[in-house]
Order: sequence, then structure tokens, then C-alpha cells
Amino acid sequence: MISVQLDKSFDDEIGQFVRAFQTLPKNIRNKYLKSAMARTLRPGRSVLKRYTPPEGMKRGRRKKGEKPRSTGQLRAAVAVRTKASKDAVFGVLGYKAGAQSRKAIWLEFGTTKGIEPRRMVERAMAEFGPQAAASLAKSMATAFENALKDKIPAGKGKYRGN
Repeated sequence: MISVQLDKSFDDEIGQFVRAFQTLPKNIRNKYLKSAMARTLRPGRSVLKRYTPPEGMKRGRRKKGEKPRSTGQLRAAVAVRTKASKDAVFGVLGYKAGAQSRKAIWLEFGTTKGIEPRRMVERAMAEFGPQAAASLAKSMATAFENALKDKIPAGKGKYRGN
């Protein structure tokens, strides 16, 4: 999970963009910050899919020379979600809710009945985290430029006419 706190002060490049976004109306700010977060996390889907074991494999690995089989629903359930609240924007790289999410939790942390922890998300974030942190500022810059184009002047509604 990556979060950007809007009520904190940062001195780095991301902090400058956060201060710039705070000058925009809330609905426009949230819309473009969520899109920047999703754009940043989207390449992480392939990293997490790579660490997710194929379905039907007891040990999570193929035998030497065996052809790859269907990876099943668990890999298809890898998703990116973004959410904006009053004072923060969150981006989550994980699995869709439901049975596949529960299965991913069992595989990630293991169970007392014999499933060994695989640490799929932990390894994926260790590999993808630095890349995401580096590209977040670039995504925020692009989002801020687009937000300035979308900003509606005070008193002018989107459908009221100019």
C-alpha cells in the first residue's frame, strides 16, 4: 500500500506537488491524485502476478521440462485499487475481494494446518516499491498539469454554460 498524506508537510518533490494539489478544489484534487496513484501502481500488477504461484501446483513450481499450465483465478484476481479520503490518497496493490483474496492471505502468511508462507506480496513490494516511489512524482506532475486544464472557474458550473 502506498499513501500520500495531504495534511502533512514534506520537503521533497512529492511534498511540493501535495502543496500544489491543495490549492485545487477537493473533487478535482482527489480525481487526479487517484489517477496518478493508479498510474504509478499499474506496472506492479505484472510483478505481483509473477510471484503468485500457478493454480494446481502443490509446491508452487513446475517440474523441469514441464510445460506451463493455466495460472487460474488467483493470478487473474491481482488488482490495483485507489481511494481518496479527506486528508489522504491510498493506492493498494493486491487481490480482489472474495475467495481468491482469502486464498492469497493463506498463501501469503501460511496456516497452522500445513501451508507454508510464500510471502508473495512482500517480495513483490520489495522489488516494485523503489520503482513506484521514483515514478510517483512524475505521475503527480502529469496529473497536476491535467488538473489545471480541468479546473472550472468559480461560479461556472460544468453544465450551466459560460
